[in-house]
Amino acid sequence: MHLADPDKNYLGGWGIVAGQLPVATGAAFELVQNDRPHAVLCELGEGAVNMGAWHESLNLAGIWDLPIVYIVLNNVYGMGTTVDKASAEPEVYKRAAAFRMHGERVDGQDLEEVLEASGRLLKRAREERKPAVLECMTYRFRGHSVADAGTAYRTQEEIDEWRADRDPIELLRGKLLERGELDEDEVEQIRKRVEERVNEAVEFAEASEEPSVDSLAKHVYGDEHSAEQFARMAPGAPWGEATLVLGEELGS
Repeated sequence: MHLADPDKNYLGGWGIVAGQLPVATGAAFELVQNDRPHAVLCELGEGAVNMGAWHESLNLAGIWDLPIVYIVLNNVYGMGTTVDKASAEPEVYKRAAAFRMHGERVDGQDLEEVLEASGRLLKRAREERKPAVLECMTYRFRGHSVADAGTAYRTQEEIDEWRADRDPIELLRGKLLERGELDEDEVEQIRKRVEERVNEAVEFAEASEEPSVDSLAKHVYGDEHSAEQFARMAPGAPWGEATLVLGEELGS
């Protein structure tokens, strides 16, 4: 949720559930207003479809025929709650009908199936100015966050079954081997290259110095005076102390 690259038209992730939906819908509106032949792909989890921003955004997209595809990554659990316990209609793609737009569901573990459907719907959005909902059924092997072991609300057997039969990397590997587009040696070379890149990134991060508190707002705002606003967040602010005074020291 902390990645962004506007130069590549990637507007970034959002920590607020469904917070990206109005932004993405607004971007699609801008494309229409300026007659630009592009479309928006908005990613969200199934937990966001019960938020007000979902209904408001899809309603506008449906009324104005905006070039946007809402791709819902349905991983079965919203944090620790199953979809059917949180959504009156757990088949999310069907909700598109409420806004008179196209909706469909695909196997989110199958990379080629996702690429085909998303490419087709984005082409339709660009050429026909039609929005759509694409629900990708996937699965989260780990917990929702570092504070979630991911085992309190599901069994280890369920996780193992998904990993054994529906691992997207292994599914793609099997298809490429079957079609003769890769052999086992090439697959192993790819694995080694990926592991090396990951290890290099981890080593670089661990060897880097910790950033100072003064750099908290660096690269966050374009306003050259924004640092003044964050000066009050320094240790001891806003009372002007040079260091942060801890409660236990007050009594000494």
